[in-house]
This record gives sequence, structure tokens and C-alpha cells, in this order.
Amino acid sequence: MLVARAEYNYYPEEVTEERAPNKKHKTNKKAHSRKRQRQKSKSRLFTLGFCIFTMAFGLFILFGYANISRVNFEINELQTIKNQLESEKSSLIADLEGIKATRKIADEAMYKLGMVYPKESQLVYISVNELNEPADEIMARNSIFGGINRVLGLFSSLF
Repeated sequence: MLVARAEYNYYPEEVTEERAPNKKHKTNKKAHSRKRQRQKSKSRLFTLGFCIFTMAFGLFILFGYANISRVNFEINELQTIKNQLESEKSSLIADLEGIKATRKIADEAMYKLGMVYPKESQLVYISVNELNEPADEIMARNSIFGGINRVLGLFSSLF
């Protein structure tokens, strides 16, 4: 009974190599193969993650280049529109200068409207006396602000 009790109380972790050498060797192979599987799975997972990251980074760069190309295309379109508008503006300015030409206006007045330059006897000259007041004071007196200032001056003199 003592022998049975002694066998009952021993732990398998403390088995010596003499009693079960094959058993320890087998557990070592299993543990080693499990380590290899874990390392392989970690390696595969790392490789897969790296590939996904590389692909995402490449797509990000391609998206940036696509945006740059789109903006360049829009810039070129706007540049052509600008050039067209500038040429239209220059032609309109030339037309306006032609319309504003004094010689053309005089010719049209003479031939289309029958106008002629006045003779010397038809001219009337008006003499203007020089005033002692400066021009600024005359302008201020005759302008709207001068009238408002006079009204405010009258109103303030009442008080």
C-alpha cells in the first residue's frame, strides 16, 4: 500500500529521463512544431499586412497623381477660356476706340445729320469776372454739402 501511495503522489513534470526518455522527446517535438506553426503564421500575417499596406500606399499615391492630372486639365481649360476672353476684350476695345474717334463722329454728324461748323458770326463769347473767393469755397457753397452745412449752421445758431 505504501508503494501504491508513493506512485500516486508523484507528478509527471518531474519524470527523470531514465524512466521515460521517449515521452519527453515527443513532447519536445510537438512543442517545437507548434512554435514553427506560430512563427509561420506570424510571418504570413506580417507579409500579408505589409502587402496590404504597400498596396494602400500605392493607391494613395495614384489617387494623388489623378487629382494632380485633373487639376492640370482644369487649369488648361481655364487658360484657353482666359485667352479667348482676352482676345475678345482686345477686339471690343478696338471697336470702342473706332466708335469714339472724333473724326468719325464729325464725319457722321456732317453727312448723316447735316450738321456744319458754326461761322464766326454765329459764335457768342461770354466774359467771366474773376472772383476773389477760392474755387473750393464756391464749390462748397454750391454743392449739396454746402447747403446741408448752411442748414445745420442755422439750426445750431438757434440754440
